Amino acid sequence: TILPTRSARTSVAQLRNAGFAVVVAETPKGGGTNSRVRVGPYADRAKADAAANRLRREFRLETCVTDSP
Repeated sequence: TILPTRSARTSVAQLRNAGFAVVVAETPKGGGTNSRVRVGPYADRAKADAAANRLRREFRLETCVTDSP
């Protein structure tokens, strides 16, 4: 999920408190900064899909499951 940095910090704290492993990457945009919040990694696709479903259901976040190297 890509969020303004202030919103990302709040989301990251909530996600970590809920037990998710979270990584944040900040990128400049229009004189400000946006943050990409990533959750994982997971051992397999089924666990990643289950986490994505939980994020959508409990936190109302847009999710996208991707393969990473």
